[in-house]
Amino acid sequence: MMETNRNQLREALTTLGAVLADRGLSYELVLVGGGALNLCGLIDRPTRDIDVVARVEGGAYITAVPLPALLLAAANDVAAALDLAPDWLNSGPADLFHMGLPQGFAERTVRETFGGLDVLYASRQDQVAFKLYAAALAVSLFLLLATGFLMAWRVPSMRRAANASAPAQKSWESEGRC
Repeated sequence: MMETNRNQLREALTTLGAVLADRGLSYELVLVGGGALNLCGLIDRPTRDIDVVARVEGGAYITAVPLPALLLAAANDVAAALDLAPDWLNSGPADLFHMGLPQGFAERTVRETFGGLDVLYASRQDQVAFKLYAAALAVSLFLLLATGFLMAWRVPSMRRAANASAPAQKSWESEGRC
């Protein structure tokens, strides 16, 4: 997908909200990431997509995975009309919801309505928490991979050293006991 700016993101959400309203549908989505930061005016740089961390049904936050088929169909129609990638609206960061949103998250969100679409933007505080979590996760995964690589590289030489320094032992098999 080409990168989109704040005006293009706003046009996409406005169009999606109109399409949903025309179809008699409405959804509440909780947004995070670069797209949400851009739409809130907290950053001004192009982004690739809009990340949905959760949905709201009956006032309760629920998982965004999977996004409802009718919502995805409308988003795909908007993508075709505005020349966006099919996944311009996605639930990629939904794992954050499953790990638990920060305490007080819902109270800090900012709501904006686009026809049949209500969006709740994560606050700056929560966006920073998510970015720190992602960075910590990336560092942890790197360290885990590096440790595994080092262990795989060192184990053969450690085995050779252990075998060379171990005294010769009689085996049960050589004595015929097994």
